[in-house]
Amino acid sequence: MKSNEVPYTAPVCITLAGGDTAQFSEPVLMMAVKADIKVSATSQKQKKGSFSDHVRTALCDHYPDRADIPYFLVSTRLPEDYIGVQAGIIAAISACFVASADGKRARKAPGTVQNVAYMLEKKFLKRQSHAQTTTCLQGGLIFYRKEFEFYKTVLKIPAKIPPQCMAFMNVPLASERKRDEIPDTEKYIRRLVFAIMSENMKLFEETFDTTRADIPSEISLLAEDHKGVIGAI
Repeated sequence: MKSNEVPYTAPVCITLAGGDTAQFSEPVLMMAVKADIKVSATSQKQKKGSFSDHVRTALCDHYPDRADIPYFLVSTRLPEDYIGVQAGIIAAISACFVASADGKRARKAPGTVQNVAYMLEKKFLKRQSHAQTTTCLQGGLIFYRKEFEFYKTVLKIPAKIPPQCMAFMNVPLASERKRDEIPDTEKYIRRLVFAIMSENMKLFEETFDTTRADIPSEISLLAEDHKGVIGAI
């Protein structure tokens, strides 16, 4: 087996609001950010104990009839211990795995890619709400609410975050800005989304609360990823 000529690329997922409450029917607001996460299939064994090695082991256990599961060569400049990066790796590996089944590009089976990604998220991501992998697969700005295991609300917000808002979020978290408390998460998200869609910078600055977000300092918010894994294949 040769390595894929064109690797699958994935964004990193960051949390703007919600996060840990996603598995308890609370809404979350996620965003896919462009990152150098690339995954390709290879016949070469990868570093034992690496995240991609653990993911391949899980695929082998879940699909015992698949004797041709490849190894996965992962390239990223970001720390793999961050949940948003792991979600991106899972999304790209899922597309790569589905494509390796019959030699076809994963665009022919987006539903299958999602199912594989969700299975892997349950095994490896602590929040297990599917919000992270959904964001990496779909791209853009995602409103997500998990009502039940079989019922989820996924809305892709039809707007790009204005550059000035991105710059505002990119200020180091060491200087945390905590705005007036809005105890209801859904109301907070609605106000934040309204500020983004109306490009109301003043409202965004008044609303955005870094203590509700999860944006590691290693991730530079330079560009939003609007395609995600599925849109890019």
